[in-house]
Amino acid sequence: MLTYLMTRGHARRLDYTFLGEAPPVPWWEPVLGWVVLEEPEVIVRSTGEGLHLLVSGIPSQRRDAVNTVIRYRLVITAGPGDGDLVRRLVWAGLHDTPRRQLGLRLDEVFDAASVDGWIQHADTAGIDQVRDRLDTVLSRIDSDLPDVDAVSGPQQDWAGPAEDPQACRRFLATVDELLAGRPGMAFTTHAIASLDGARQAADAAAAVYPDPPGDTVFAVLVAEGRLGEVTRLRTPGKVPAPLERLRSPVLWIPAALLLLALLTALILTT
Repeated sequence: MLTYLMTRGHARRLDYTFLGEAPPVPWWEPVLGWVVLEEPEVIVRSTGEGLHLLVSGIPSQRRDAVNTVIRYRLVITAGPGDGDLVRRLVWAGLHDTPRRQLGLRLDEVFDAASVDGWIQHADTAGIDQVRDRLDTVLSRIDSDLPDVDAVSGPQQDWAGPAEDPQACRRFLATVDELLAGRPGMAFTTHAIASLDGARQAADAAAAVYPDPPGDTVFAVLVAEGRLGEVTRLRTPGKVPAPLERLRSPVLWIPAALLLLALLTALILTT
């Protein structure tokens, strides 16, 4: 397992950066325009040969020079035996209380003086120290996990509201498939609010996979949107099913108003 941690120092010049060492490749770039990494986001990506995890918006008790809450961003490249940790970190990233607890545990080992020193001096000699401290925190992650048996089985591309417990369990079930080697991505977003936006985000994520993509899966949890329930996304490149079209009032309300106007005009002319 490879672990990386981003945060900032107190002074304005000590801006957000990875401590010690940054990930060699920003693997989350396919969805970078569809998420807000300053907010609590979770991104999981499987290439079929490896799995990556990003959890952002983890709050620290430290504050910067203008009294803004400082946050952590955790990035992991998981190994074969890291599935349980990945699942617990995903679940913590989806919920306020365990996310705050994770921030407190990071604060215990990443004190202000050490963080400021690493950033100020760009101390690459601190790589091992950063990783050792981070591994200490990760070894103590103990988020309670839900039973996902009710949503087990192969997942289709889908989107849902982040505040829906069933959608969160489905998200974890999708992560299980990614851990098992199925290519795809599962991510939350504070950047989009609609089902159409979720479809576009899933298409952007799918674009980095081979064409045809094969047995991929994409899941989008919308944090601040108008999704009322878990909804199947179209497979990239295919037209949504007619049932999905009829579910959206945005599509049939204009037609109903036009029909009403025509009937009214017909009555007035008779």
